[in-house]
Amino acid sequence: IQSWISTFTRNLNALLVPSQDEQPQKDWYIEKYVDIIELLISKNVDKIHKEQVTLVLSIFALQDPSPLLRFKLLKTLAHLQNLEEESHKEKLPSVLEFLTSPQEEPIAFFYFSKALLLIVKAFSAATLADHQDKIKELFSACLVFFQANSQSNDQLVLETLNCITELLSEAIKKQLPLSKELVTNEVLETLVATVYAHENVALLKSLSVCFLELSKQVT
Repeated sequence: IQSWISTFTRNLNALLVPSQDEQPQKDWYIEKYVDIIELLISKNVDKIHKEQVTLVLSIFALQDPSPLLRFKLLKTLAHLQNLEEESHKEKLPSVLEFLTSPQEEPIAFFYFSKALLLIVKAFSAATLADHQDKIKELFSACLVFFQANSQSNDQLVLETLNCITELLSEAIKKQLPLSKELVTNEVLETLVATVYAHENVALLKSLSVCFLELSKQVT
């Protein structure tokens, strides 16, 4: 699996280098390689080592991907569980540049929030502070989604709400400045209302952790 991922990723990276090749044919190969890489990674999460993660992160330099390609790349990013600061810090700017709030299906927002959670967990507060404006933009999109969908009982939306709650807890735990800016009284009221609106165990557990982290910050 690791050999396949490395091979297809190197082939894809070779196509990202400007060349005289006919664009339609080149685009066809890019699409197929992205499809293969996404499937290999999403189906073999536990087999992806940090060396493969380093290689795969290079594909997020792809310029102006189509909506379908962007979704496939987003799903790939959301499954890179071995992100770590020491090995992948230099790739963070291009990954953050790739991340934009999705406007498509709810499934896209699920992978968006999951990818952002992996990033916030993997990198230190100091490193994230170097990209504060972009991180704040992405966080804001997540909170807007949470407030708009906090009463939904759709299973996918519940999983996304759970992911966003974990994301918020992690930001508070790391004392990211944006957590104080974005957690307004309105957001707090939404979090409390969400507790009363749902019986989903995973979401309620995440909300409990979030409130605990919030209480630690009260002086």
